[in-house]
Amino acid sequence: MQFLLSNQAEGFQIFSLQERLVSELRKLATELNIHIALIIHPKKLDADDSKLSIGSIFGTAKVTQEADNVYII
Repeated sequence: MQFLLSNQAEGFQIFSLQERLVSELRKLATELNIHIALIIHPKKLDADDSKLSIGSIFGTAKVTQEADNVYII
């Protein structure tokens, strides 16, 4: 998703852009009855030994709220 949205918004505008993208992808998946896999890099963490969680996902909560499945690897 970073590559898809890069250089299209600055500052907090990136979060609005991300929410619009997620909404459109959710709509597309529902209308076409398809699965869309979206890869999102985690936020940068201070400690290397920190465990990843839902809160580690970059962006707004809409990304995980709209998802049918969330895998954190």
